[in-house]
Amino acid sequence: MHRSYFYRSIPQVAIVEYAEKNNVDLVVVGTRGMSGLNKLLLGSVALGVIKYSHCPVLVVVIILVLVNFTIDPAAAQQQQ
Repeated sequence: MHRSYFYRSIPQVAIVEYAEKNNVDLVVVGTRGMSGLNKLLLGSVALGVIKYSHCPVLVVVIILVLVNFTIDPAAAQQQQ
């Protein structure tokens, strides 16, 4: 079952405390992996949850790929 809650706290602390208080079986966190060399694959929140959680943690890695290209009308006409 999905539930959303709002806490004013350090995110990893709030997630772990909520999971412990509510007997959560699995914590799912997302990460972009963009926070430095030590955290190359995991973000600091995901790393903190993994480190202190009493239950399994599933980390979903979000990969953002930006493609920037331009179409040159002259080149497109030459290929036709």
